[in-house]
Amino acid sequence: MTNEFIQEATLRHRLREETDAIHQSLHRNPGLQKLVSAECTTANYRDVLRVFYHFYQGVDDRFNSIPTPQRFTYEATPLRWLQQDFLALNQPLPERSFSTPANAEIGTRAPRLENYIGYLYVKQGSTLGGQMISKQLKKTLALEPGVTQFFFYGFGEHTGYYWKEFLNYLAHHEASLDADAVIQSAQFYFNILDQLSKRYFPFGGINE
Repeated sequence: MTNEFIQEATLRHRLREETDAIHQSLHRNPGLQKLVSAECTTANYRDVLRVFYHFYQGVDDRFNSIPTPQRFTYEATPLRWLQQDFLALNQPLPERSFSTPANAEIGTRAPRLENYIGYLYVKQGSTLGGQMISKQLKKTLALEPGVTQFFFYGFGEHTGYYWKEFLNYLAHHEASLDADAVIQSAQFYFNILDQLSKRYFPFGGINE
């Protein structure tokens, strides 16, 4: 795809505007706020990694049925990155202790392209915010991006380019999509992540 597809697309605008409230709720979560503070500990970092691991473990495999020609070429691999993080911390992978509302929603239905693209908006978008967190982790915990920390580092220096490619992909498919379904999917997966974060890091306290 080329940059000619990048435009101020209605769907792109609606995704940003109609997921903003839940996105901001995530940013206010005590666990994530602790992660970018100077007081962040290895235990705090590990606990946040657990939340993301449970989230992606619960939903990422759902989209394996999307045909390769329809898939986004530069799809993030959060579970692989998280596995590398736990290995770097010399920690076992978390057990599946969180149940997610995704199980009830998914059932046995095959996902539509709209479900996949809404989920990608959440997954690919998280690599952008991860860059700031990655730099902070290097300062506070001496975790070297791409060497001893992986999930928040993500695509590293290629992150901006891959995000633009996702916007190209979104614009390329936009005319054939049910925009409401894409937005509902993005909201749904943001909500799952927000609920998991609140369960692990309730307001008024954080696991130490």
